[in-house]
Amino acid sequence: RHERQAGVVDGIDVGNVTMTNCDITCNSALLGGGGIHSQAKTLTLTNCNISDNKVVLMGGGMSLLSGNSVTMTNCTVSNNTAMQGGGIASAGAAVTMTDCKVTGNTASQSGGGITLLSGTITAVSCDVTGNTASLAEHNESADIEVSDGAVYKLN
Repeated sequence: RHERQAGVVDGIDVGNVTMTNCDITCNSALLGGGGIHSQAKTLTLTNCNISDNKVVLMGGGMSLLSGNSVTMTNCTVSNNTAMQGGGIASAGAAVTMTDCKVTGNTASQSGGGITLLSGTITAVSCDVTGNTASLAEHNESADIEVSDGAVYKLN
């Protein structure tokens, strides 16, 4: 358990990070990113499994911050837990997801699968279903919660 952020990756202005065929599982943190807390300029994940991570605040699986360019291909984000953004919490990142699954994540408030506070997420051939959020009104934001000014594109 990390006391502040990131069970595994916690980069502050580290440049480019590339991870392939990785398992990021069973980590915990206090503030953000139980599995990954990224401040890298470019984060590329291919064939990665991000599961069973926990964080008290945001981004049980991943916490992505402003200035990030994140590309995820054939990744699974599942069974993670947070207050917001059980699977992924993004605040200002530009995220592109292709052939990814975000499923089975839980938020005690909203955005069980994804919380998008600002920035963009483009999802191509992705499955974002089966997530839960305790305070999601009529289950509207159980899978995806998008704040004003943020952009979520599903292709």
